[in-house]
Amino acid sequence: MARFWLLLLVGLLAACGPALSGAQPLPYATYDPSLPFPIPASCPQLPYQAPAALTAAARGLTPFWIGHDTLAAGHVGAAVWRSGENTVIWWSRGGQPQTELNLLEGKSPPAVVAWQNTGPNLYTSTVTFPQNGCWEVIATTAESRLRFIVYVYPARFVP
Repeated sequence: MARFWLLLLVGLLAACGPALSGAQPLPYATYDPSLPFPIPASCPQLPYQAPAALTAAARGLTPFWIGHDTLAAGHVGAAVWRSGENTVIWWSRGGQPQTELNLLEGKSPPAVVAWQNTGPNLYTSTVTFPQNGCWEVIATTAESRLRFIVYVYPARFVP
């Protein structure tokens, strides 16, 4: 019986190895399909991953970045996008991006992007989605284009 407990303990410690070493997996925008509002298969999500070109200050604003080394979007607050207001920080080498937001399934009033302030390479905005669903986000500057898809949960949803 002691051998059983020893093997169980070794197995548990082995399973916890990466967490004990400080390595953390990248957060993803996808969630368990058993949740009340699962992300449909038709709404493919990209993993959150801060581009290498971001400064430490930009990385400190949020861990939830999608993009590349010339244009990226950082979702502030949590990994979950919700209907209503979402704070998004844009990192761009080419100036404040032009944005286009499209609901991919169904009809909706347009989503709105309101810009709060600008700075060298960092641009803060409030992105307001009028309803939940699968939304395409396209951002462009003179030198770059970024396209990603997010599933927008109802405002009341808390994972």
